[in-house]
Amino acid sequence: METTLTEGRPFKIILKFMLPLLIGNIFQQFYNMVDTIIVGKFVGEGLKDEARATVSNGVILSAMVIAVLTVL
Repeated sequence: METTLTEGRPFKIILKFMLPLLIGNIFQQFYNMVDTIIVGKFVGEGLKDEARATVSNGVILSAMVIAVLTVL
């Protein structure tokens, strides 16, 4: 079955194209939230701020990589 993005109702086509991307982004956000929670619970008191900063930097880097790979 061949699917084209140029024929048919635009809203339905865009929705079918968007849903997998949206679901993937939601799961990525859940992963980042869980990562931050785990770091907050298991890192020592003196290093919590640095650990959270490191996790947030990793989130930014992973978002950039995902954005680049999505475009390709």
